[in-house]
Amino acid sequence: MVGMAKNIDAENIKVKELMTKNIVATAPEKQVSEILGIMRKHDIHELPVIERNKLVGLVSYNHLIRRRKLALTSHVKSVMVSPPTISQNDSLITISDVLLTNGFRTVPVTEKKKIIGMVSRTDVIRATKMIGEITEMPVGRIMTSNPVCVRENEGVIKAKDTMRDMGIRTLPVADKNGNIIGAFGLKDISSFFEANRNKSSRGEVSGERIPVNIEVKSVMHSPPITVDPKANIGTVIDLMTKHRISSVIVEEKRKPIGIVTQADILGVLAGLKERKGAYVQITGLEEDPSVYNVMYEIIEKYLKKINKMITPQMLMLHVTTYHPKGKTAKYSVSAKLNTPRKLFVSKSGAQLHQWDLMKSLDEVMSHLERMVRQEKKKEKDIRKRSSHKARAGLKEETKKR
Repeated sequence: MVGMAKNIDAENIKVKELMTKNIVATAPEKQVSEILGIMRKHDIHELPVIERNKLVGLVSYNHLIRRRKLALTSHVKSVMVSPPTISQNDSLITISDVLLTNGFRTVPVTEKKKIIGMVSRTDVIRATKMIGEITEMPVGRIMTSNPVCVRENEGVIKAKDTMRDMGIRTLPVADKNGNIIGAFGLKDISSFFEANRNKSSRGEVSGERIPVNIEVKSVMHSPPITVDPKANIGTVIDLMTKHRISSVIVEEKRKPIGIVTQADILGVLAGLKERKGAYVQITGLEEDPSVYNVMYEIIEKYLKKINKMITPQMLMLHVTTYHPKGKTAKYSVSAKLNTPRKLFVSKSGAQLHQWDLMKSLDEVMSHLERMVRQEKKKEKDIRKRSSHKARAGLKEETKKR
């Protein structure tokens, strides 16, 4: 690994400097129960699938846990996906873009279809310490405000379902007074299901057949790793590296006011990639391509308006689908818009759940546009007041002369 001098150009940091050559892999005929144990043992979320010395797939814990029903006896070949592949000469920006776009925590590095290494989000985050313009950035610039929390007495299965539906990996845990007392994430869920695996040999990854009387407080990790809202991204990276975690909670007066994830930092890195328009990512939705086409038309309409006021660098959208009994699905949309000066966040609350996905998307994008417009007006007013003060000071100085 190169030295930790700051302000190195991210394009000059290559994958070959970050990747590990110690590869933990599996085979297509292995069972899900076996690979869960391997993931737990090695503290990893993805396993490359190798057959005849060739990379044939990738199995992801995050994908497994999103499946509502999946028998532990299922074979790897039925759950593996085609992995994105990168070259050892790709840059830090490129790998950030690949990891973020595909939602994986680790991806294989290949050469002529043969795997030569693995590079993870943690590797990328660690390397980001060399980029001063990012490490000196204030936490508030990229954190998600008002994070979704879980109460300490809620069930593990319910908390897991919340994470799956919201597309998040970590939940702050609060007591009855709303004070933060812990954090609950994918690792905690993995530990829970691994501990219960032998109790139900024909159980499911999603946990519906495992007793649900386990409360979050008995599984969470405590105390939580937190930072002050005045901290910078460099401090967050140090905490992530030291404690081997993917999320850091922003705490003020014992209340969880925000959360910063590895994905947020990857988003800043990916935003450095030269592209004609804003980078757009949509998660949580599995629909026909035509649905995405309509969504992108709505998104493009609002991004054009926003671009007249400030440059949109990255837009991340997550769709949560609700299935009321016997009724058509309802949707809510959350959005994070990165710009050179500020992060804008918009969520459709419970009262905004729509039968129409496009209407829900339109409302959220419209809200983002209003937020940007208000911020622009605020900046204009500040400049105007500063100008008035400067002119008043000049007049006063002239009178004294």
